[in-house]
Amino acid sequence: MYCKQEILSQIELFDEKQAQRLQLSSIIRAIGKLEEKEIHDSELEKKFLILKELLEKTKDDYKGNKNAVSKAHNELTEYLRKEHGLIAKGYYSSTYMAIGLAIGTAVGVALMNTVNTAFFAIGIGSGLAIGLGLGASMEKKAEEQGVLY
Repeated sequence: MYCKQEILSQIELFDEKQAQRLQLSSIIRAIGKLEEKEIHDSELEKKFLILKELLEKTKDDYKGNKNAVSKAHNELTEYLRKEHGLIAKGYYSSTYMAIGLAIGTAVGVALMNTVNTAFFAIGIGSGLAIGLGLGASMEKKAEEQGVLY
């Protein structure tokens, strides 16, 4: 199911740096979570087949195919999130960090214009900290629910 052995054998052909850039550990965790939850989905199997074929091409021409693998990985991650409610590690942290940064920047600009320019940095820093805190708590909650991979 989900070409697990074939994908694992393809992954072993990449060095550590390439595997990290292609986020291959996330793929392994996703397969493990799907097996743990016993999720069977023909659309998901097609996505894993495409990913396996891209990995085969990428081992020969890394630079030419790394973007295609990243795109397939992103599509797979998005599909897992929307259709099965499975969340990749770091999803909430990065999302809430961006939201916190945006809100912190807005607050910092408002304070900078009224009080002092130093408040710009305080707004960014506090927004970033709040966003990361919220993201970490959301990931902890998702892990407790068993939907984090």
